[in-house]
Amino acid sequence: MIYCILRCQDLLMLKYLFAFYCIFSAGIFFSCEEITRDDESSSRIIIEGQIDNFMDTMSIPKLTINRLGQSSLFVTGVIDEGGNFRFEFDAVLPIDGIMKGDETFNLIADPGDSLYVKITPGDTVVFSGDRDLDNQVLYVVLDKWEKIEAGYDVLWINMRSQDQASFLQSLDTIDRAMQSSIVDVIDAFDIKDERLINALRSRSRYNYYSFLSYYIYRNATKPLDKIRKVVSDRLPLTSLDLTVPRDVNRFAQYYGDTHLRRDSSLIDTGSSNFSDTVFIEGLLAYHRDPILRDLVLVQMMEYKLDQMDTSMYALFRNRIDTILEYDHLSAMLDQKFIEARQYLTQSSDSDGSLIEDESLLTDALMDSILQSNKGRVVYMDIWATWCGPCILEFKHQGDFKEKLKDKPLTFIYICVKSEETSLWRAMIEKYQLGSGINIFLSRSQYRDFDKRYDIQSFPTYIILNKEGMIVENSSEYRPSNPWTLSKLMKLTDD
Repeated sequence: MIYCILRCQDLLMLKYLFAFYCIFSAGIFFSCEEITRDDESSSRIIIEGQIDNFMDTMSIPKLTINRLGQSSLFVTGVIDEGGNFRFEFDAVLPIDGIMKGDETFNLIADPGDSLYVKITPGDTVVFSGDRDLDNQVLYVVLDKWEKIEAGYDVLWINMRSQDQASFLQSLDTIDRAMQSSIVDVIDAFDIKDERLINALRSRSRYNYYSFLSYYIYRNATKPLDKIRKVVSDRLPLTSLDLTVPRDVNRFAQYYGDTHLRRDSSLIDTGSSNFSDTVFIEGLLAYHRDPILRDLVLVQMMEYKLDQMDTSMYALFRNRIDTILEYDHLSAMLDQKFIEARQYLTQSSDSDGSLIEDESLLTDALMDSILQSNKGRVVYMDIWATWCGPCILEFKHQGDFKEKLKDKPLTFIYICVKSEETSLWRAMIEKYQLGSGINIFLSRSQYRDFDKRYDIQSFPTYIILNKEGMIVENSSEYRPSNPWTLSKLMKLTDD
């Protein structure tokens, strides 16, 4: 068990910060409907259907499932020569998801549902079975929103140059158009179901809350009074909000990252772990909105455990376990905690190379590796142990690498701007990166690497052709993007 040891002056500071947090929290959290634990045994959801005029050259559908308080689940289905496909998975609570292929669309389902989808690429998607009307309405609405949501692209470009008032006015203009379209759809379909109405409104606000968050981060400003009101109007979360997990998860992430955490860290403690402790103590003590509290806690803990940071969960494990409303979220965190501890303590079974030597000159190291891979395509993944998007992409690599396993292709994973090599090795093991070449660069080595490759963001992916020439250097060619596979297939076949 890991214990947190604080000096006397730290304890005094903790009391002071906790009091500050309590004052802040008292004005934010609201009473909420009583949430009781239902039977949490999971039920199977089946999503099947057919793609008209299916050909081998068409994209095979992929399903991403969003679950309350958890990271996305990537479900592998089966498809036959006639275009008949089938996905099966278990769920405890309602899910929403996105199916990607030649036709991309969203869907929602409850545990135990069976949904059939008829897809005519470039034309229509028709649903039948459980929640067929809900999904058909969602499909129609998202199509109507496509032009309205284009306004977010313009807003993104102008975000840095706009003052707060102009930005919020532009954001509200888009939001009013979205809400008006919902009213039109409700009238057109004569919708009476509160769950469906709430799902539509929740989905419409996904980008709205995201852009509030982006503006704060990009302009380094404190939360605005208007933003406080927007958030307060959304609370409390109720069982109706659980229909669209992706949107309520995103709201909780926004709320925790930019609304709570920013205010609870106005006093500089000099320690991120100390700030995290204050933050969690405040959440555990002021939890009059239990759904929101649980989501913020679980997301924070899952993020840390995915990065192999077990200390915070070890400290709060028993308290979190007793306070979470949903048992399956406690079980999920426990499993991640156990796995992280195992990866941190076991030795690597890597089949590839692990390179960690501060004495090596970066240019000489890279020249040697690339020279030994002449005649092969090289795919370089530049990542960091603290980078959430980097880690998320690792979860896409299984199917990606399987399709490329017989190709003349070398994977090189370069870990940079990170502190602990033990954590680096644990992540190689957990995310099965050992079949490639893994390199850990010190900060001084990374400076030379950056001069050579001009790294703009994390993750960055660099692709070199068989002649050793760089053909791509950006964040776009990540494993989750379909064009990455197409690009590598073409280069390796040339």
